[in-house]
Amino acid sequence: MSIIKRRVDQNHGDIVKELRSYPGCTCFSTAALGSGIPDLCIGYQGVTVLAEVKSGRGKLNAYQKAFHEAWCGSTIVVLRTQDDVANLLNHMDRMRRVFGRIPGQDIDLDHEGG
Repeated sequence: MSIIKRRVDQNHGDIVKELRSYPGCTCFSTAALGSGIPDLCIGYQGVTVLAEVKSGRGKLNAYQKAFHEAWCGSTIVVLRTQDDVANLLNHMDRMRRVFGRIPGQDIDLDHEGG
């Protein structure tokens, strides 16, 4: 697979800054990877989500669409505004309550249940 360089949306820095302002939220920018890989890897309350950052009415390009379709993990979200960040983190907190994982708690599959 060849590496496809991508530009970073104008609001990328603001979205990252907003995410990192929430206690218990970590955000790693993967935007430089290109090739359709989402812009951000976000961890909050033991839940991990991949996210694309888009400005205004920006749309996914062909490489991003292909990655999204092939991805077998959680849904990839699109973040455009600070309100989107707050809504995402509220949703991630609800997911944590459903699945019950505690941040920082590793799961050892070799020793589960016994």
